[in-house]
Amino acid sequence: MKKRSLFGLRLLADDEFGITNTSRLKEHIQKEGYGFADEFISHLHEVFSGLAIVPDSVNLNLIEEIARTHRLLPNDALIVATCREHAIPKIATFDRDFAKIRDPVRVKI
Repeated sequence: MKKRSLFGLRLLADDEFGITNTSRLKEHIQKEGYGFADEFISHLHEVFSGLAIVPDSVNLNLIEEIARTHRLLPNDALIVATCREHAIPKIATFDRDFAKIRDPVRVKI
């Protein structure tokens, strides 16, 4: 399970049951299953069903330029470079570091 998906499940579990840590979430899932998250999981399927996986940028000069210009960590600069190379206009993320980037535009989730 990806960290972002886990984060969404943790938010639901906190909201529904007051579960605030991963170990308690795992215990709940082992005892009760994923029933509390059916709607969330359904929405994940909707969101991710139309996605295409593209290769990461290997343009080190572009990645470095983006990192330096926007003062991003290398991994975030890699994401921005990859989006630009594949003409991906928007990025949906919790990460506020992308708020200062205009291309791609951050869509808050």
